[in-house]
Amino acid sequence: MVMTRTRAALTHFGISVIVFAMFLSLVFFVWYAWPFNLTQGIAEIVYIMAGVDVVLGPLLTLIVFKAGKKSLKFDLSVIALIQVAALVYGAMIIYQERPAYIVYNVDRYSVVGVSEVNFEESPIPEQAIGLLEKPKFIYAVLPQGNEAMEVAISAANGGKDMDRLPKYYRDYNDNKLNVIRGTKPARSLAVDAGPIDMIEHINYAPVVGKKRNIIALIDNRTGDVIEYRLVDPWQK
Repeated sequence: MVMTRTRAALTHFGISVIVFAMFLSLVFFVWYAWPFNLTQGIAEIVYIMAGVDVVLGPLLTLIVFKAGKKSLKFDLSVIALIQVAALVYGAMIIYQERPAYIVYNVDRYSVVGVSEVNFEESPIPEQAIGLLEKPKFIYAVLPQGNEAMEVAISAANGGKDMDRLPKYYRDYNDNKLNVIRGTKPARSLAVDAGPIDMIEHINYAPVVGKKRNIIALIDNRTGDVIEYRLVDPWQK
């Protein structure tokens, strides 16, 4: 069967869709597992990548394809390289910004990206996030004495706060009692977060994201986050 221009473009489109769908599965089910795709806001770069990898590539094939053309292999190779380069570049950006640690500090959770911390500086380096792992929960202890003042001044001047200083990181499971003590009963929520089952056993805490803040519901018997609600805790 002779490959026509339209058939070539459609074949290219089908392959592009499959590859991009596999990449999106990694992004939305692992790196930015719900609800962190919303708190971190990655829609814009995903749309750009889709435009280049799913739309532009096949469109260029439609333009340049001509059966028997001497430079056809070269032309298609260049198009493929452009697509691969765009996918790799976009994946690098998305990975560097991915939520790696959900850090409980004082009375809230902060969503901390891979590029924001050097986890080797923490006392629990074994909990560094892996390539194919979902975000991990971390507990941040309060700095003491002069350190507390130094961190506060640094944060006030645009530096890192304790939630992004790995030396204060501790194992979350070992500090669940502190999490329970630091969170508030769900009954005291000042915003409408919808119905909450067994509310007497539920606490809540804000989750501070890059683009959006939400609420985490915590079992006040175990300290585990059991659910998220897409409501801004400071909404007026």
